[in-house]
Amino acid sequence: MLNTLNQPQSSALSDKLLHFTKDFETYIQDLKNILQKPKSGDISFVDFDETLYSRIPQFKKDKRFVECRGQAGIDLVYKEIGRDIFLKDYYNPDGVVKDVLSRTDVILTAGIDDLQRGKLEHSGIDKEALVVAEHKQKPKAVLKYVLKSLKSIPENITFIDDKAFDLSEEFRLLSDILQTKIILENIYLDSEKPTEVDHIDKKIFEKGKELVLS
Repeated sequence: MLNTLNQPQSSALSDKLLHFTKDFETYIQDLKNILQKPKSGDISFVDFDETLYSRIPQFKKDKRFVECRGQAGIDLVYKEIGRDIFLKDYYNPDGVVKDVLSRTDVILTAGIDDLQRGKLEHSGIDKEALVVAEHKQKPKAVLKYVLKSLKSIPENITFIDDKAFDLSEEFRLLSDILQTKIILENIYLDSEKPTEVDHIDKKIFEKGKELVLS
């Protein structure tokens, strides 16, 4: 059992938490508590779009999806096509990447909450889901989930996403804060067989340091 964190250690933790949230005081005591507990188990956080479900069929069927990204894409769905029609036409259980779903504990996706949860429902996916507004908020969501929901630190945290490496520095820091191992899997789906994985690139961070993969 670790001793209670001293003042310098506490200050260092606060500085690191500031990278994720200005409201670090709501996290610091929870973090101190779980750092004194033994680590247990593994958990995976998995993206939805282009990870569990390819958008390539959408792009091929309607070129407007290629041209309209961001807010323009949202307007296309809600104002031109209609949310319910969009979900019915483009999402169903047959389109799910089952090899990835079998490795999924928690879905962590970015976008409009109502739309993302609709995609999951129409795809027949019954998993716990966290929805954040932007991709860059995902590391903070992982931190919050570990502190507030798990209330213990897993031995291994896996993050599977088609843009996982964009968050490398944030997850490296998170592995330091939690003093554990975080595995990033940058996934690429098969363009010809969208329900299959083409390949996966990996990075592994342990206690703030990147491990060299052979």
